[in-house]
Amino acid sequence: MFETRVPWLCHAVSLFLFTCTPIFAQPPAAISGCVEDSTHAVIPGATVILTSSDGPARFQAQTDEKGCFGLAGVRFGKYQLRILVEAFSPYEKDLVVEGPVRLDTVILEIQPIRDTVLVTATRTPASSVALGSSVDVIDRAQIRASEIRTASDLLRNIGSLTVLRTGNAGGITTLFLRGGESDYTKILIDGIPVNQPGGVYDFAHIPTDNIDRIEIVRGPRSAVFGSDAITGVVQLFTRPGTSSPEADYSIEGGSFGTFEQRAAIRGSWKKIDASNTFSRLDTDNIGRNNDYRNASYFGNFGFTPDSRQMLRATLFHISTKAGAPGVNAPGFTSFGPDDHVHRLERAGGLTYRALVGSRLTQHLAYRLYDHDYTYFSAFGPSYVLHTRHRGEYHGDVAFHLAGTFSYLWKRLYITASVRAEDNTTFGTSENPGLAVSFRVRPDTRLRFSAGKGIKEPNFTENFSENRFFFGNPDLLAERSRSWETAIEQSFGHDRIAADLTWFDNRFRNLIELVRQPDGSSRYQNIGRTLARGLELRARTRVRQVSIQSNYTYLDGHIQQSNQTSFPFRSRDPLLRRPRHSGDFAVTWSEPRWKAYWSSRFIGRRADSDFFAFPTPLTSNPGYTASDASFSYDFVRQISAFVRIENIFDRDYQEVLGYQALGRGVVVGTRVRLGGEK
Repeated sequence: MFETRVPWLCHAVSLFLFTCTPIFAQPPAAISGCVEDSTHAVIPGATVILTSSDGPARFQAQTDEKGCFGLAGVRFGKYQLRILVEAFSPYEKDLVVEGPVRLDTVILEIQPIRDTVLVTATRTPASSVALGSSVDVIDRAQIRASEIRTASDLLRNIGSLTVLRTGNAGGITTLFLRGGESDYTKILIDGIPVNQPGGVYDFAHIPTDNIDRIEIVRGPRSAVFGSDAITGVVQLFTRPGTSSPEADYSIEGGSFGTFEQRAAIRGSWKKIDASNTFSRLDTDNIGRNNDYRNASYFGNFGFTPDSRQMLRATLFHISTKAGAPGVNAPGFTSFGPDDHVHRLERAGGLTYRALVGSRLTQHLAYRLYDHDYTYFSAFGPSYVLHTRHRGEYHGDVAFHLAGTFSYLWKRLYITASVRAEDNTTFGTSENPGLAVSFRVRPDTRLRFSAGKGIKEPNFTENFSENRFFFGNPDLLAERSRSWETAIEQSFGHDRIAADLTWFDNRFRNLIELVRQPDGSSRYQNIGRTLARGLELRARTRVRQVSIQSNYTYLDGHIQQSNQTSFPFRSRDPLLRRPRHSGDFAVTWSEPRWKAYWSSRFIGRRADSDFFAFPTPLTSNPGYTASDASFSYDFVRQISAFVRIENIFDRDYQEVLGYQALGRGVVVGTRVRLGGEK
């Protein structure tokens, strides 16, 4: 009986194995494709992520110098494909893999209204819809259309960010973000921190000719970037080499003795790309001893041996000379009309990035920043010398969790971070951060973020021996607790997008320069401050026309203080930060011409010239200023442009005592050879 069943059983097993062998022996498939922008230029370095919809499988690659990628060893099943690259809208596609897949060329859209990819918020590529924080991006198309000369002027049309310049071109320029102090914002250029220890940075001298884009992230970022990132981060990215060799030269001149030349050479060869930009600006501004000279160089060099590795070097050199006559507004007296300043800023960075397997991306970097500042006055020269070497390593590990890393389901994104920092000034500090983004509907999103920040005192605040700003070695580090909540809404199939944000910042151990009865001044921790308010942003794009507007209401004042005189008493408004501010900008781009208009309103704010004790002046009137530009391409290689600043010749002072320039007109021409057609 047993013997009669064995053949039947063997035949059954053999039939089962024969039937199932194709299932169990399915060979892994490969997925490949190429990525381009809307002009059909290839996009190298894009991150390609393939995630299984049925299990934990995850594959990752980067596009090569030809913009192409390949993913091997992919099992049959359902997947989600995502392609991320800075300054482009993320690409998503559902795939069913039943064999080798060759995708049609993927076209990434530039300048989306709501959705773009940033790296500053998390230090890795992330879609803006996945971020719970307020972000802004100024891309190359906006920079080119505006014809704006300096990076600081590009930031004037960013909501809740106040740019202040003492005097004219080349004057000390500082940023106040969401009511924070001028040294509460971390500034990076291609990942290189350029703030001096303690957060100070003069934003006056960075030209725009080699800026590819600027990312602005509001809210505390000490959990990601450490000290100084209390109210946000501003990162500038320089232009990499182009796929086709190109060279351009521009020359311009106009009001106030302005003359500027710029030259650039960019291109690529096999796996190497390079970009070099040179510029020289000369202007006399207004008044005696107020001239300004700026000579700069920016370089960006990349080597991509394969789709999983990238080596990039960036460097810049900015040399400036400027007269420093002090206050120049009518009714004010300068105590150093013959003073002048020499400034040298040099930096270099080397970054290596490698994808290990499908989950680990390693980043290894070296940064060098050197800053030499010399102020010449009747008392002799004063020096500030600052050199910083910085080595960095961080690894990004992606875990499969219901789709992708930090992607819990298709509408909810959570980003959490914490940083423990040991500093000789403030000891050990732990700074957490949390951000949540929830898409209620395809056109509606809710955001929430919260975090802590810290800032060490700078060298001057700690150690200066000048009687006009005595240092204090006993200063405590400034700290913050902040949160924000927002709603974003789009209309007309994403043609219009608007968002409303409420933010609340609490700062303690505020450091201020306090005037003493004997006429000297000393840095002191004076107490606690509050900066809370409302941001309203709106953006729209209709064919070739882009419009953006911002309004900010700020309730900023000192909550608790050990001082009894303006402007550092309890309930005094925060210095030089307006309660109401807003801006409006329109960009019109046609194939052969571009036009740009911007207007900004800065309301009344607390201010003083600090030349008398007690302070007789307590406020600075509000003002409205408008700028415009127009460029026209006669042929592909030759174009001309005109830029008009302060069109209506408004009389105002960004900082009390320093007269802003009146109406100024600059005209120029640009010659371009090579490049994409």
